[in-house]
Order: sequence, then structure tokens, then C-alpha cells
Amino acid sequence: MPAYYYTYEHSNKTNCSKIDDDCYSLKFVTASERQNFANWYSFYRNRALATISATALAFYDLSSEVRLSWQGLGNCKSFTSTDSNSNCGDNAFKNYSSEHKGQLYTWLRNIKFDQSTYLPAAMRRAGDFYGTARAWEKNPGGSGNTTENTYACRPSYHVMMTDGLWNQAVNAPSSFLHDNTTFKLPDGQEYKRQSPFNDTNSDNYTLADLAMHYWATDLRPILPNEVSPYIHTKDNDPSKQYWDPRNDPANWQRMVNFMMGLGLTEALDNPKLPWEGATHSGTGYQALLNGEMWPKASSAGTKNNVYDLWHAALNSRGEFFSVDSPEAMVKAFKEILNRIEDRTATAARPAVSASFVADSDGGKLKSNVYATQFSSDDWSGELSKTQLVGGQIKTLWSTKTANQGINPSTRNVMMAAPDAVADNRLVSFNWGNLGDLQDLLDVNPESLVGAKDGRGKERVGYIRGDRGLEGDSETSFRRRNSDTVIGDIINSSPVIVGTPAYLAYLADAIEAPDRGSYKSYSDFREAHRKRVINPDTGTVVSGNRKEMIYVGGNDGMLHGFNADTGKEEFAFIPTEVIKNLYRLTGKNYSGGEHHYFVDGSPIVRDVYLSDDLGWRTVLIGTLRAGGKALFALDVTDPDNIELLWEFDSSTEEDLGYSFAQPEIVRLHTGEWAVLQGNGYDSANDKAALLIIDIATGDLIKKITVPDVVEKDITLPNGLSSVRGADNNGDGLVDYAYAGDLQGNVWRFDLVKPTNSSEFATQDGQIISDPFDRRLADIKSTTHADFKLAYGGNPLFTAKDGATEGRQAITIQPSLVRHPSSHGYLVLVGTGKYFEHSDANVDTSRAMTLYGIWDRKTKRQPTDAYTLRAGNRNRLLAQSFTSQSNGVQYTNDENQVLSTRDIRLLSSEPPKWYKDTEDFEASPDYDNPLHNDNNVQKWGWSLDMAVGNKLEGEMIINNMTVSGSILFLSSLTPNQDPCQAGADTWLYAVDAYSGGRTRFNVIDLNADQIVDTNDEYNSDVVSGMRFPALGGFTLAPGNLVFGSDGAYDPTAIGDDPNTSGRQSWHIIPEKYQ
Repeated sequence: MPAYYYTYEHSNKTNCSKIDDDCYSLKFVTASERQNFANWYSFYRNRALATISATALAFYDLSSEVRLSWQGLGNCKSFTSTDSNSNCGDNAFKNYSSEHKGQLYTWLRNIKFDQSTYLPAAMRRAGDFYGTARAWEKNPGGSGNTTENTYACRPSYHVMMTDGLWNQAVNAPSSFLHDNTTFKLPDGQEYKRQSPFNDTNSDNYTLADLAMHYWATDLRPILPNEVSPYIHTKDNDPSKQYWDPRNDPANWQRMVNFMMGLGLTEALDNPKLPWEGATHSGTGYQALLNGEMWPKASSAGTKNNVYDLWHAALNSRGEFFSVDSPEAMVKAFKEILNRIEDRTATAARPAVSASFVADSDGGKLKSNVYATQFSSDDWSGELSKTQLVGGQIKTLWSTKTANQGINPSTRNVMMAAPDAVADNRLVSFNWGNLGDLQDLLDVNPESLVGAKDGRGKERVGYIRGDRGLEGDSETSFRRRNSDTVIGDIINSSPVIVGTPAYLAYLADAIEAPDRGSYKSYSDFREAHRKRVINPDTGTVVSGNRKEMIYVGGNDGMLHGFNADTGKEEFAFIPTEVIKNLYRLTGKNYSGGEHHYFVDGSPIVRDVYLSDDLGWRTVLIGTLRAGGKALFALDVTDPDNIELLWEFDSSTEEDLGYSFAQPEIVRLHTGEWAVLQGNGYDSANDKAALLIIDIATGDLIKKITVPDVVEKDITLPNGLSSVRGADNNGDGLVDYAYAGDLQGNVWRFDLVKPTNSSEFATQDGQIISDPFDRRLADIKSTTHADFKLAYGGNPLFTAKDGATEGRQAITIQPSLVRHPSSHGYLVLVGTGKYFEHSDANVDTSRAMTLYGIWDRKTKRQPTDAYTLRAGNRNRLLAQSFTSQSNGVQYTNDENQVLSTRDIRLLSSEPPKWYKDTEDFEASPDYDNPLHNDNNVQKWGWSLDMAVGNKLEGEMIINNMTVSGSILFLSSLTPNQDPCQAGADTWLYAVDAYSGGRTRFNVIDLNADQIVDTNDEYNSDVVSGMRFPALGGFTLAPGNLVFGSDGAYDPTAIGDDPNTSGRQSWHIIPEKYQ
């Protein structure tokens, strides 16, 4: 018989009594009720089990970078045990690996509870431990510890949880800095008895006194004071900011306490100091700030000792949590860990990072530079416009000031219509238009199980810019401390849309031969010239298209800003990110809960959609880590932007996170299309090229590359950014190149191959260009002809020279014509830096820059072709010959103009052919000299290392070719956590050889002139240390900007023998 019970229901009958059966209802226990009871009995039936269960749940996902130990109040009094059978188990202070997690959980299962509550003694043990060398060593208690790897910047925390009142004092530590006295802090500040820190306890043995001591004392004076302060609430008055308990200004080694009381809230009943659920808010906290004294704590275990928990948290700049249920305890533990991650992350991340993009207003004399920045303090973002005129810098506007006081009710924030029936398919982002998507905004970000709280409508208002619900109370949303609601802009680079950029005659040549009622590009260009406004009168001088700049933000939106004013005029929220928007309102968002949304860089091209629509300006947006989707907007008219389509993993399972940047091309089959690498972590973990119709969003074709199988294991893969190649400059793409996570370089054929050496048009005319669109076989190209080249084999597989391990390729290839005029050199760099584990530096091998010769680029069939470049021995090896740090460049008066860290590069000349007789005079493919068997080198390689010193240097940002110069930046994750997050270098390399250029390129002496004064010991310098974490930008006027947020560009020189354009893109206006 199933379990059952009765419930007393006096409403069933009048004059009920406890022994009247008619006043009870029979209830049978359901399966879910039985499960709930089993869970309660197993894990929560008493405080001890509840504490163990809450700890296990909260610490399950703790990062392995955290170093952890534990103790008990009565039976475990050490942080150094390695004996799993001891009362502490193996609790030696070390990284929270899966093994150490198992050791913690074993201890929790076997923990022995003591009836006494020796909290002061436990706090003293923790503080004293942080005073030992072991707490700061790289390998605590192990080998390999040196002065260099004993990191002085590590923050240190102590989490103390109790379900009782502490009832035994402890002897005070020496030089006791309690809160009832005056003393000097390690940074020279003087503490004087002041609220809310001091109290009336004369014995000075409380938890609060100990907490003050271990915060105010430099626990490791032998180490430099390099711990980053944590400033939650800024103030123009430095003294107020310093002594604000919400802030931790200390830079010395100290201990911060997070205190938790279980089932003790009823004791917080002092009418002068009511507890209202938060450490730093409520009338009780305000009373403390106003001078109200703390209740006197006692070793007798009075209820005032609960206030001592709150007091200890304030004294050590931590937080106090009072919980009364297992659910609240789990939530509190998670909040504590999030608070710690928030403080650590805010201190460790660079405060500012930036990317730049430039346009030109009249050649090299004047250009506008747009820079994005973000602050990790509050995850705010900023876009600014600066004008460079004759070397002078003038800031024109910043979105932070231009967008203060955004009106959430009138803000132009759009989304895709859920029903997709609107002609425009864009509707305002509001509660009513969300329809079935409303449920996604009802999720409480503070809940561990994704519970709904019915506040979705309020969240929509918050996301639109309503700041009325921001605050610190339990029911408030996350406070945005910035003056604007624009979120962080991290990896998205801005794109400018002004006057259409193509040369009219070239654009017309693309479409006119295939169109009966063609609308000319010249008319389109004239109708959409950018609007020029007189800055003095505000009147339009010329043009009629408002110049806009578009950039993605991690507030869930692609933003469109007016390029003249900096005001936001448009924002679009892709459907893919709506499911995560609720996270933005969570108070823990600033720490480990930060999320990416529209983090990809948009690209914009003019495309011919149809004879009805003619030429249009289309923006393709991606999300990077924000989601598995991309979208297309028609931004021809900035006042009437239209959504063309959204493309996501719900309809294409091989689409992963869209780290790959799209390429817009015109196909030989007549469509304008998006070439999209499928990205990473797709459902099938495959690599594939997606060819998407730009007008409809339909998938034209998917070309999946073969799986990589090693030791019977299929390796996860994904295709990175694609580069299109137009062999004859007619504006139609012929080939595409891309790398993948397994180091393969693939070529995709997008035109029908031919075996013919003579090329005839339909009327029999013989022409020399195998790609001429008049050719009959070119005209017959279909989607079936789109395929992998070389029989489905990679053009090249990147493997390091030491271990032959695969080298991931995550950047877009660059292309240059081979100096022999036969084929392309495909330029790729290796490295991966988007997963958390990528920050762990791999010093066992080098990443590499490659130039791979693709010789079969005249439509030759390649299915049966045997590739020759697969072996590194067939490549010309270049190397960095030296690195010199602190090189000073001086003028004629011996004044120091600049100080640089530089690298020199080898210049091995490439011998492409074994027999080069009459090479220059015989460029035709039929000449035996050009036979594959006569090839000496199939490309070149350059390991990213100086000598034998391997530091984990990698190439993760797209490169740029200018003539024969290849510009690239590298990144090396810093192994020292106390230093900046990465080390970066800017290089200028000969694209044809991979070696040193034959001329000076980088302005090293900062005189804005590139000449022999920029050499080092009469050698051309190929690399310099450079702030380019997010890559670099080549601006008009031969200037290179880094990503440190500063407008301090480096001048570069031209190739004196600059060659023509190498990619398929039509020449922009500025090169007319």
C-alpha cells in the first residue's frame, strides 16, 4: 500500500475536534513528494547535513585556479595535512583540482562535529597561516618554489560558517591591531577609532578585533605590496573612498573574511541595529555609519555574538550572510564565491582595452579614428571619435557623454518579430512583442536552478535603459555605475558606413553582364553619399546618407551610433541572445557571471540583391562566444534599417560559436553570398564551410571537411575565418581558404575546373584568362561545383617542429601572389586563445607563422593531385636571431627619443626552384622549369620563439598585407599573475620569404619618419613590443594603433615596390 497521511481541514464540517475523523482528508504521497522527503532526509534533516550539502553544491564548480584548504572547529586545526585518514583529510593548501575536490568531499562526508563553537581560534589559525611562506608559494610545501614565482599579488580570503554563538576567546596575536585603538596601516594611512569599525568592548578579543588585525597587518612583509585594491564604490573624496566598508583599498597581503550564520537571524533583533538582509544596506547599517555602537560580544556566547559576525565582515572589508534554510545557505555560499571571483577578476583584468578603426577625410592629412574601450569594474563600454590632423589629436565625441540620460521608452531598440510576418521583420524590443519569449526574461539570475520570479517585464525595462530598479537591496537589479547604459565592447571592432565604397565602373562590371534591367552602382553611390554637416551652423553641406558606425556590445545589442554626434540611433538584439539577457540584471554579473552577447565584429558590404532592389548596403553580424548565430541587416537607409534574416544552430547543427568572421562574396552562380566558417563547439564538432545566400539567409551549400582521427579518436574541430580569392580581379570569388582547430589549411573551389589549356567563349573566341566570365564552362558553374580542392585533402597541416603536435589556426588567412607569378602564398599563423585553458602557457613547443605555396590556381583539376608542402622540411625556415630590451633611440643631440624592446629576424633568401635557368623568361606553366618536380621550397615557416626560449607566443589576430609587407601581432599569456595579462609584439615581415624586409618599416625612434635611424646596429628591425592585445589597426597616414586605449600610434613605412591588390575585394574609394 502506498504511503499516506491526513490533513486537518475543519472547513469540511462545523464544530470540528482533533478526534473527529470527518474533519481530516486522506492524502497519498506522490512520487515527487517521496523524492523530496528522501532528499530532505538524506541531506537536510539537520543543520550539520544541511551545511555539508550546501558546501558540496556551492564548491562543485569552483575554478581550478583557486587554491583551497579547510578546517573544523574542534578536530581539524591545520592547513597542511597530507594524510587522507586524518581528521582534516588531505587538506594541504593547493589548487582546487579534481583530485583536491574529491579530498574536500571525502572530508565533508566524514566530518566530526564539535559541540563547542571555537570561532576566534579558527579565525586566528587562518590568519596565522596567511603569515607563512607556504600560503604564497607557487607550489605550497612542494619543490620548485623561488623568489620569482612566490607571487605577492594573490588576494586571500577566509570563509567562516557557523550555526552557533562563539563561546570561547583566544589569546591575542602579537602587535594586536584591534578596532579600539589607533595604528598605522602598511600603506601609511592612519586608523583612528571610527564608525562603523570600532566598538565598546574593552577586552578586545572578539572576532571583529581579530578580523581587523589580520586585515590591517601586512601578513607577509617580506613580499612587495602588490595585491590589487577592490573599489566597489568610487568617491571624489579619497578619504571617504578609503574608509568606505564596501571598498578594500589595501595593497598589502591581508585576509578578507566572508562570514555566514545559519539559523541565527532571530538573534539580530537589536532595535537600533535591525538586520535587513545585506551587509552594506538597511537602517541598521546606516545607524552604524552614523555612530551607533556594536552590541558587546562576549565569550559567554550571548546573542550579541551574532552581530560580531557582521562586525568581523565589515572590519576586514568582506561580507556577512545570515541564512535560515538550506536553500538560502546554498545561495549564500554561491554568492560568496561569486563575490570573491568578482573581486579577483576586477583586480586582475586590464581596466581598459581597445580596438581602433579609421576612415579618411581627405587623404593622409586628416583622418578620424574610432576607438572602443571597456571597463571591467562595471562592464561598461565606450566608443570615441578622435580626429588626427597634421599629427595633432582632437577628441570629437564619446558615447559615454553623448548617451547620458537615454530615455528607455523612446530608445530605438529592435528585435526580430517572433512571428516573422512583418514585412520589415523588425519590431521594438518590449514586453508585448516578446510573445512566447517572455518566459526567458522571467529567470532569476540569482537562482541556482533557474527559478522564475515573474520580473521579466522589469528586466526588459532595465535592458532598454531604465535605471530605476538599480541598487544594492535584495530586490534591486545590478547597479550600472557608469554614466551610460552602453555595455562593454570587448572583441567587436566598429565598422563605418558612409559613402558607398566601390569604384563604380568595377561594381557595374560585376553585375551588368548578368542583368537585363540592371540598376547602376554609380546611381546608388551618388544617392547615398555620406552627409557632410557644417560644424558651425549644423546645416547639411553635401550628401544625404547619415554616416553611422556599428559595433557589437555585451549588453545584448548591436549598436548603431551617429558618426557626427556619437548618439545611439539604433540597436538590435539578436534572437539568439535573448535567452541570456536575464543575466545582465544579476548582482553577481560583475564577477564570474559576466556573459558575452554580440561580441563579434560586424562587416558591411554593398551587394546587388535583385533588379527590383538594386544595390543595397548589408551588415553581417556575429556573436563570437555570445551564441551560435549570425544575422543580416539592410543598413542602406540608417533611418529605416531592415532585418534580412537570422541564421542559427537550430536550423544548422554544424554551426558553432561564431568566432569566425564572415566574408561577403559574389559567386559565379550569380548570388551574393556569405562565406562562413562554422565556428567552434558545434553539435557535431565538425569543421565546415557554410555558403549562405545573402538575400534570403538560405544555406546554398555546406562543405564539410574530413574528420581528424588520431588513435581511433575523432578530434573536435571547427572552421575558422575564411578568405576569398579572386584570381583575375573581376569581382567574383574563385577560391576560398580557411584554417581549422586541428591545424589544417583548406582550399575550397568555387568555380568549375577545366582540363583545357585553351579557353574559348561560346562564340569560339580564344582568350587567355581561365576565369573570364564569358567562358562557356564558367557560365555553367553550379552549386555542385563548389567543393574541397585536392581530393578533400588539406593544402597543409600545421605541426610544430619539436613534438609534431597539431597547431590550431584561428585567424583568417592572408594571400599574396607568389613571386614567380604562379599561384598564391597562403599566409597563416597558429595559436588559440578563446577557451579558459588557453591562458595556461604551453612552453613545450612553438607556434608558427607559415607561407604555403598553392600552385594550382588556374582552374586545374586537383582531385588526383599529390600535395607536396605537408612536410616542414620542404619549407624555408626563418628565425628570430636576437631580442634586445631597453634599446634607446636618440637624436643628434643624444637625447633619448624612445626606448624599445626589439627583435631581429633572419633573411634567408628563398630558392623556389632547383633549376632556375631562364626562369624569368619562361613564366608559362608548360615550361619544365615550373614543374612540381623542380620545386625546391614549397613555402616558408617562422617559429614564434627567440632561440630555444619557448614562452607560448601565439598568433590569434588577423594579419594585414601591404605590398610585400606582412603585418602581424603576437600574444603571449603572462605566466606571472602579478603582471599584465599578456605580452604582445608587432611584426613587419617579408610576405614572400617570411624573413626580414629589405627596407625599414617601423618608426622606432618615434620621429614619425621611417628611415635608417630606425635600424639597430645597421640592421632592419622586424619586431617591437607593442600594446596590441586585441590586434592592431592600420590607419590612413601609415599609422598603427594598438589596443591599450591610448591614441599613440606608431608610424610605418611603405614598400617602395608596392604591388597591386591581392584579394578579391573591390578597391575602396580612398584608393581611387
